[in-house]
Amino acid sequence: MTSSFTKLISKLPPAFTNQFRNGNFEFAIAGSLFVYLGYSVFENKQRLDQMKRTQQMMDNESSKALRDELRSKYLNTLEEEQRVKQETLDKYRSSESLFQCEVMISLPLDGQMGLQNVALGDILDVIEEGVGPKNEYSLCRFIIEGDGSNLTPGQIGWYPTRCLRKKEKSGWQR
Repeated sequence: MTSSFTKLISKLPPAFTNQFRNGNFEFAIAGSLFVYLGYSVFENKQRLDQMKRTQQMMDNESSKALRDELRSKYLNTLEEEQRVKQETLDKYRSSESLFQCEVMISLPLDGQMGLQNVALGDILDVIEEGVGPKNEYSLCRFIIEGDGSNLTPGQIGWYPTRCLRKKEKSGWQR
């Protein structure tokens, strides 16, 4: 392999072959490595400086005030949701149910009024029909304990009417 390399070099013009003998080739490689390392260090420093500037911008007073305002709005929203849920619970806790329904399709609801953690086969008291968006929900109350349900007795919320099957005294009806 060395002999093929030397044959290749011997075919090159003498001005070029002298570059290998006097160490210029090694200097070029070493210089290239230094340029690459210098560029990498420069890029890393630029990135760190940008991160510091971003952090300083986030730490200034206006951003702190904005974060505090957003946090306050979020907490107010949570308090409002809790208040609405409590009012609904107080209003319908002792009201008579229209009928009972079995949950035929379990959906994960996430709104402030949605009845959450409902499982397939849970029995719900329907307190009011035609509530919520497009009147497609029923206001339901969970009353039966046990059966491994995730609901707590007395929990009240909306549940889609299309996912419920009405339970009549004489049997089940769709």
